[in-house]
Amino acid sequence: MPDPITFTLTLRSPDIPTQAHVQVHIVDGPNGGDFDCCYVDDMDQWQCNLPLADYPDGIIFGFRKDGKGQLSGPIRLTTHQLRDQRSCIFDSRTVYFPAGDEILVDVSAVAKQFFPPDHDPTKEYDMVIVGSGAGGATLAYELAATRRPDGQPTRVLLLEVGTYLFSTHTGNLPRHQPMGPMVDKNIWALWGTYGLRRWDPEDDTSAQAWITQGLNMAGRTLFWGALAPKMRWWEFRDWPPTVATEIRDVWYLRAQEMMRVNLLTSSPYQTAVKRRLRKINCLADYVHIDAPMAIEYLAPATGAVPAGIWSVAELLFGRRMQDGRFNNLQINLSTEVVDFVLQHNDPDPAVVIEVVAYDHVGRCDRSYRVADGGAVVLAAGTVGTASLAKRCQLADPEGLIGKGITDHPIYVVKFNVPAGNEWYSPFDSSKTLSRHGEATISGSAPEHPFNVVLELGANLNQFRFLSPGDFPPYGVDGIQDKTMPSELVFLVETPLVTENQLDQEPGRPVGAKPTTRPRIRIHPSPVGQQLQPELDRIADEVLAAFGGRADTRMWAPLGGVSHEVGTMRMGRPDKGPAGKGVVDENLRMSGYTNMYVCDLSIFPSAPAANPTLTLVALAMRLAAHLSR
Repeated sequence: MPDPITFTLTLRSPDIPTQAHVQVHIVDGPNGGDFDCCYVDDMDQWQCNLPLADYPDGIIFGFRKDGKGQLSGPIRLTTHQLRDQRSCIFDSRTVYFPAGDEILVDVSAVAKQFFPPDHDPTKEYDMVIVGSGAGGATLAYELAATRRPDGQPTRVLLLEVGTYLFSTHTGNLPRHQPMGPMVDKNIWALWGTYGLRRWDPEDDTSAQAWITQGLNMAGRTLFWGALAPKMRWWEFRDWPPTVATEIRDVWYLRAQEMMRVNLLTSSPYQTAVKRRLRKINCLADYVHIDAPMAIEYLAPATGAVPAGIWSVAELLFGRRMQDGRFNNLQINLSTEVVDFVLQHNDPDPAVVIEVVAYDHVGRCDRSYRVADGGAVVLAAGTVGTASLAKRCQLADPEGLIGKGITDHPIYVVKFNVPAGNEWYSPFDSSKTLSRHGEATISGSAPEHPFNVVLELGANLNQFRFLSPGDFPPYGVDGIQDKTMPSELVFLVETPLVTENQLDQEPGRPVGAKPTTRPRIRIHPSPVGQQLQPELDRIADEVLAAFGGRADTRMWAPLGGVSHEVGTMRMGRPDKGPAGKGVVDENLRMSGYTNMYVCDLSIFPSAPAANPTLTLVALAMRLAAHLSR
């Protein structure tokens, strides 16, 4: 009997040790499961052979290393690809794994010089901020420039569990040359190296989520993609009206100025793309604009970003580099908050008088005193803040801490524009944002609750060119079929998924390194699947309009682009029981006089818009409130 026809999946990576256990995980179908890969001697690659007949409808799969899935999300191969290619090779540009699940403790010379720790237990701080991501670092930056009622500078302490990695966004670093038809923005490879997954799934569905924390100075802003749209009014319908109005009317403008949010230069190519989008029937009622990007300056190569992607690392370094003007800002790295000392004055809410943290360098507990009238702000992220609140058994009168962790559905269509097509260009790129121009009844959900991001020449949009010779035509020598890698991304707004949950065992032995992990149950919002026919219809017409050949259509894994929200949601009292929350409109936690939250966990819904601009605006608003 002849051998069955097989296809081969190959993972090529010199970064994976030869003794690693590498598997192919096929997501669903009757022949799904985990299949071991064999290491090929001296070739730094692992191979898995599978019978073609078992997968007549193609496969959706990912690689696993020592039981942990790839961070880069699932891969889809069609029946056509399996039958015709028979051998598919993937490398570290498209398949990457977290460096591990333990934080990096690295006391570098740079960190010692610019961010020396101060563990003096007698010092008092007016503001203690936990976490240095978009919310925490923006807040520290703003508060360090304010003064107390006595005229003295506000004493700000920023505690970060991670260490110093880079003083800038990774998109500003030189990176490898993207080649071939695959979309490769270069930023995500380093995110795969440094992003950590410090949580355990509660069920098999949750095990497929890719929620990853940036436990380092500046958090995930070192790795984000820089798209910074505003939320529209209907995305604020679950927010307190006062907050929504202030963000839209005041703080968005200030946040845009801080983040250097610019529209990409509308080159002749991008202008032509927008003109073509307006002629697509299903997009006739949409508004098409140049993508708003948080970058320092626009590139000499129109439509590309050679350097200057914004990160809060700039804010923190900026305060350190200003000739001692901001010695009132103290940043302690490798310091993990583990408990709070409270003062109870019944019937008044509790007051935090001391913050207890584990020093990963000194391997011991440290205590930091909160001054009279001072405040503590939790900004450790959707997972980190809720986990800390659960570990410390913080007051939760509504029973909502950890409930509703949600990531908005993201539908990705990867495609290529072949050479010879009128829209093919080896030296142009375009990035546009499209939104429906509908007017709906105030407070109601729109019929088209999503943003559409179209990127043509996606490899050029976030690549730093070191010299003119680095600006390449697409394709690889020897491959005649040169193509222009592109993608269409739909980001869908959704209410919180109420059955999703983060849990964390309380307590920790005094003086011991925290070891217990939160458990997360997270399932996708049904809104995405409800909209899929409309999204596919739009995708079909867009690809037809630009001569695109579809490569992959997939729902991005939950947490895959770090937009998860909701574990410490903001309440809206005017909505009655349905509007209950963990924090009020000033982000203060229920049950405490001086404890606040400022990260994505407070979002009461998952917006269509990328959330970083809104979080920075919230941090600036909170800084103004705390400095009054």
